[in-house]
Amino acid sequence: MGITHTSAVFAGQVPDLARIAAEMTRRSGLEVSVRDSAPEVTSTVFAMHGELSFACVNRERVKVYSYRPWVPREPDEATLAALAAIDPGLADQAHRILNGGRVDGDHHSVHVQGFVGEEGTLFDVTALALESLGGSLTRPISDERRQRCSAALTPSALRARHRAHWRSFVRELFKGSGS
Repeated sequence: MGITHTSAVFAGQVPDLARIAAEMTRRSGLEVSVRDSAPEVTSTVFAMHGELSFACVNRERVKVYSYRPWVPREPDEATLAALAAIDPGLADQAHRILNGGRVDGDHHSVHVQGFVGEEGTLFDVTALALESLGGSLTRPISDERRQRCSAALTPSALRARHRAHWRSFVRELFKGSGS
């Protein structure tokens, strides 16, 4: 299963997990659960690190994190060599990601990580909440996905989306298998 990723760049301070969750709840109409990472994780290079999920369907989660301002991080040499063997540009991308996707000035990023194969409403609602809180998304959301996640949801509507998604996923998985 692959990773999906987006970031929102903020001028100045980034919102905390509770504020992001509150905005997600306001936008979606669904309660959002917050699971902060252990202090030994957040006290390192992270300013914020945790997982968010819809309380009614909490098996699907997104990781949300931001780095402490101006804490430089370097990938190890083995990682850089492996990335460069795949694509020379990947080493630069790894450095940029590890350094918080910073841009010039007092700008900081909040990163959202999900997984390929998940239904996607949670990921998109998180990104739209970050945008509502003043962030500028580094990967814009399509108008179709934006519209789909801009209206209030009910727990049953979200569960129906998940069922439809998994049916489609299984159908694609077994397509052409002769079953």
